[in-house]
Amino acid sequence: MQMKLFDKQSLQQRLTFYPLFWFTIGLLVTCGITVTLIKQYLDNYLMAQIIAYSQQTASDVTNIIDHDKETISTFLLSDTMRDLKEPDRLTVALERLLSRNKNFLEGYVIDKNGQTLASVSRLRIFPNHKPDFRNNPIFLKATTGQIGISGWENFIEENRPFWYMAIPIEKYPGEISGVMLVTIDLRRIEDAILTSQGAKYGTPILIDHQGNILVHMDRSKLGSNWSKNKIVQKILRGKIGTTRYYDDEGRYVLAAYQPLSPYNWGLIVQVPPSQTIYGIRNKVILLFILMMIIIFVVTGLITYAAAGHVVLPIKDLTKASQRFGEGEKLEYSPMEGNDEIAQLSSAFYEMAISLKDHEKQRAQYISMIAHDLRNPLTSITEFFHSSSQNLVLPDERLRNLGLSKLEQVNRMIGDLLEFSRLDLGEINFNPEVVSVQYLCQDIIAGYRDQCHKFTLASFSPNICVWADPIRLQQILQNIMDNSLKYTPTECAVSIHCKILGERVEIAISDSGPGIPTEILKNLFKPFHPNSCQKQGSYGLGLSIAKKLALQMHGDLKVTSAKGKGTTFHIILPRASIKL
Repeated sequence: MQMKLFDKQSLQQRLTFYPLFWFTIGLLVTCGITVTLIKQYLDNYLMAQIIAYSQQTASDVTNIIDHDKETISTFLLSDTMRDLKEPDRLTVALERLLSRNKNFLEGYVIDKNGQTLASVSRLRIFPNHKPDFRNNPIFLKATTGQIGISGWENFIEENRPFWYMAIPIEKYPGEISGVMLVTIDLRRIEDAILTSQGAKYGTPILIDHQGNILVHMDRSKLGSNWSKNKIVQKILRGKIGTTRYYDDEGRYVLAAYQPLSPYNWGLIVQVPPSQTIYGIRNKVILLFILMMIIIFVVTGLITYAAAGHVVLPIKDLTKASQRFGEGEKLEYSPMEGNDEIAQLSSAFYEMAISLKDHEKQRAQYISMIAHDLRNPLTSITEFFHSSSQNLVLPDERLRNLGLSKLEQVNRMIGDLLEFSRLDLGEINFNPEVVSVQYLCQDIIAGYRDQCHKFTLASFSPNICVWADPIRLQQILQNIMDNSLKYTPTECAVSIHCKILGERVEIAISDSGPGIPTEILKNLFKPFHPNSCQKQGSYGLGLSIAKKLALQMHGDLKVTSAKGKGTTFHIILPRASIKL
């Protein structure tokens, strides 16, 4: 079923746009599928990378914590630390520990009742009373024999985040005598995280057991509580996984998360794809779309050119058929080949030759009949004229009527003869330079008492046409007769002339009632009855005028509007010679 979208298009446009339409639909579907597959593939690829970054970063952080734990555990194996009876020696030992480990900021030795026995700090001076850890949760956890790790802490004055590690001190295996609590600088872990592969492509986030942010690329978010975040909630429940979501800025984000057992911390690595391989994806998609547009344009041009090559013989055939239908000489050579268009071309050519032969035969029959009729009619007419003085008729009116009818029949036969001679090509044309103004003036002068019914517009006598003056006068005379017939008594027939490039148009307009549309389209067809046909004629006058104009490489056209009159347009080649 043909699409209504292309119903009003030319054949070449259909042959071009119809394939392109479906090509575009297929292209769009292909683009959509390709974009979806690329997105899915790159998302999966990127997610695998994020998981690898997350696991590596988590391993690095765990190694740092384990190293600090081992350092403190080894320190606690000394007799000084296990005895807890000499505070001065404990203080010296703590100072030695902090000097050897730059990321240790403070050290405390606490008995099992929560009293601080010794303390050393590189950031603050303790007053007379020492910090009380009796209600500290990590201290309490260490007294049960477990290692306690705090969440995010901060020295407000220094804006230096840190965290606590509390390890039980055992005098004997299974007997806890106190707790060693160390304040550890968070920047070492922060440096490890922010220099990881995950930080190069996205945003790694370290959180503590309460959902507070320990490490973030945006330092203004340090210490913020994200406990209500869905990802953080999953981490706090000990879950590991990946997710996709849109952040607060509306960016599409891929994220991997996992807890850091057994320390109850968690790590999130989130990567906006637009900052990494997603940007490459967008460039690939843009390049793909650009390539498709180029392919579409090139394909369209090639298709249009190919369609033009297919349609060109059809256009030539159409023009030839139109000219042939208008009575022009057949100037067409059939297309060579065995395809459907070549077969159509050959069939048209054979049909045109056949019609031309039939037309020629018809013209010959008409010519023979006209000659056969004209000879006796001529004799009768001469008899009437020669014996008019001696012929006695019952009434003079009857004699005049007989002569009028004979002249009418002679005129009809003359039209038939001229029409057939035009068809047979027996009329010779002698073109020359003809001044339109002078010729129109001569024709108008021939109307004598009706000269005042013509209005000749003012135009230069140098406007000339290349035509046979006798035949051009015959055309103008025929049209003027018709125009005068349908122009009211109080109105006039107007004649205008203008130059149209290499042609000249002579327009003859009347003020009559106009010609109905159903008659207008058949006005120049021979033997076709119409309102412009004179009584007792075959209606060949305008047909002969049209054929004469065509034979002189011109044309005859007509425009008409109901109640506004009719205008005949005679178009002829312009002569460049000035008179």
